[in-house]
Formats: sequence, C-alpha cells, structure tokens
Amino acid sequence: MEQSLLSNYHNLVKKIDNFCQAMDNNYPESLACKKGCSSCCRHISLFPVEAMALSMALDTLPPETRETIRHRAQATDADGACPLLANGACLMYRHRPIICQTHGLPILVTTESGTRLDHCPLNFTTEKQPEKAFSLDLEQLNTLLSAVNNLFLEEAFPQESLPQRILLSEALLMECQVTDA
Repeated sequence: MEQSLLSNYHNLVKKIDNFCQAMDNNYPESLACKKGCSSCCRHISLFPVEAMALSMALDTLPPETRETIRHRAQATDADGACPLLANGACLMYRHRPIICQTHGLPILVTTESGTRLDHCPLNFTTEKQPEKAFSLDLEQLNTLLSAVNNLFLEEAFPQESLPQRILLSEALLMECQVTDA
C-alpha cells in the first residue's frame, strides 16, 4: 500500500493537528482533554482509510510494541475498552484516529432548532466558553472525512467492496505493506 493513497487523509489530519495546536495555544488552562485523559476512550469503528492509516502507523513501531498492541487487539471485546488504552494512555497517541483527536474539543452541532456549541464537560470549567473560531463544525468534518474515505476506496480498492466501518481492533490486525511513494 503506497503512502500516496493516504495523502488526502494525512492532509486532513494535519489540519486537525493545526486546529488542536491553536486550541492549546489559545486555551492552555481550559483543556482537560490531553494526552493521559482517557475518560472517553472506547472501542470504536473507523472508516477504511483511517483503518489503513492506523495499520500502517502500527507497522512503523518497534516490534515489541507492535506485538503488545496486536495481542491487546486480539483479546478485545467489540463492546469493551479501546485496545490501545493502557494505564490511562493511548499506545498510539500520535497516530490516533480523528475522532480520538477531536473528542471533547469544542464542536458545532447542528440540530433542528439551530446550531449549538458543545464540548467535554471537563473543558472550559474556569473560563468563558471558547470563541466560535475555535470550534469544529462536526457536520463539515464528517463530510470531509467521508469524502477522503470515498476517494481512498476508489483509488486503492476500485474492484473490491470493503465494509463501511472497521473495528479499531480489526484495523490493528490488518496486514499491509508500507512502501514509499
């Protein structure tokens, strides 16, 4: 699997990283959602593009770490805890899926009655609410991720039918080869 097939995904992740960095820079004391916070970590399902990116990132880790993670993935219950969560920390924090990166941050949620700002109740407890510029439009983010996934599927698997969602544990057990573009 060539890294270039994941370039759209990695570009989206870079934008998310930039957003998260701006949040940290502008609200350093207001965010409880940081490395080590695990209260929302669950075993989730991913789009195939995220599953492939996670699998490829796993292949770059040291062999002992890879084996530990794969063993945890094999032993995980689909309704249980995230197989990457160990001692309250993510074993692949730098490579975690977009939902994990953005969970708890300020998001705009569109409902029938309009748009509202939502975030983890542990965040913004001592300050006023974040400015709208520092919120993610959840609908727009999901649309972008879905489009990136569809393009990935068209390019990488034009003749195959993959499931719409892949459990995180299944992604960690996928076999793929990392090649340079």
